[in-house]
This record gives sequence, C-alpha cells and structure tokens, in this order.
Amino acid sequence: MSDVRKFITGLASYLPISQMNVRVAVTAYNRIVFTDQQTWYLDAHDSYATLDFAISRLPNEGLGRNAGAAMTWVSNNAFKGRLGDRPTVENLIVLIATGNPDDSITNAAAALRNIGRLAVVAVGPDATSSDFASAVTAPSSENFLRVPDFLALDNNVKYVYQLLCGRNCITQ
Repeated sequence: MSDVRKFITGLASYLPISQMNVRVAVTAYNRIVFTDQQTWYLDAHDSYATLDFAISRLPNEGLGRNAGAAMTWVSNNAFKGRLGDRPTVENLIVLIATGNPDDSITNAAAALRNIGRLAVVAVGPDATSSDFASAVTAPSSENFLRVPDFLALDNNVKYVYQLLCGRNCITQ
C-alpha cells in the first residue's frame, strides 16, 4: 500500500486542492471496504497539506481485492451533495487495482459510469483481468492504463495525470 500512497500523493500534487477547485475523496479496500479513517469524502480536505497527511495514513495491510464491493460502496455513498459532490462538476473516479478482482465488477462499474468518468490504473503482473479494461468509460485508450509495476507507475505520474485529465483538468 505504500506504493499506492506514493502514487496518489504524486497524482494529487498536480491538483489545486481546495473546496473551490479540485476535491478528492478516497476509499481504501482489500477484502473489505474501509469506511472509517481510511475513507474520506469530497468535502474533507481543503488543501494539499491536509490531503497529503490523510494519504499517509491509508492502511498498509490486508489481503484481498474486492474491487466490486469497493466500487459499489463508492457509487452508493461517496457522491452525495451533503458530502461535497457538486452537480455542475464532472466526477472522475480512478480505481487503482493491484491485482485481478476477487468479486464481480460489472454492475458496480456500470453504476459508477452513471456518476462520472471511470478510469482504472492496473498495476503489476497480477492485474491482468480484461474486466478492468471493459469496465472503464469509453474510450478505454483514455481511461485504462496497465503498468508492469509501481516503479513504472512512479516514473510516469505526470503521464498518468495527463492521460486521465487531458487538457480539461485544472492544474496549479
């Protein structure tokens, strides 16, 4: 998980985090979906410093890859106006997968695509499932990225940012 934390931190460093600009929510998962201090909503952080601190506290434990359960939890809970979602701002949902899902992601992915743009970053030799590529918002060339390991991902954070955000993202 420390590699995941490093990637999220690097990706977030390109964003102007504030309640008026970019808002970031995170849900951690493995065999369970964490719904306590390892999860926060879109209204939780108003600066990169507080977001960075929260990322550093993400769990580094557990086995399992219940991506479908995590995606379902996010679609049912994360994008609520009372929790910081703004109806006039496009939602970008990025799933970081370090292996094939242990559960089905088909229905959960469809629900997330109804909420916003769904992208998947599949990392490592265990993340080979074609389910991920078919789950993302079309076109998959802009919303699905598979990298061999975290070293390759860490060396290409800016590329991943540009792939996910293109010219439409707000940058510092």
